[in-house]
Amino acid sequence: MVSKDSIEEQMLDLLGFKSFMAAGILDHGEDVIFMGESRMKQLYRMGITRYLKEVKSDSQIFGEINKAWEDFEKDADYESFLVRRKNL
Repeated sequence: MVSKDSIEEQMLDLLGFKSFMAAGILDHGEDVIFMGESRMKQLYRMGITRYLKEVKSDSQIFGEINKAWEDFEKDADYESFLVRRKNL
């Protein structure tokens, strides 16, 4: 049993998100997730924003604005974004 708003709940939530991201990469044998216009883009963006520090520990994250790529920032309104697994 896990209490609401506990450290354990936060850890399970983070692990669920990271598993979701890993499945997006590993299911296709690739090291990159590219999200353009889709319903999933918003879901990934919310998860990355919520866990930015943790995701950056093993991934590089870029956002696209006006056909230029930049490091992902929480409050930017990106047209698309890219998550690339670091070589660990």
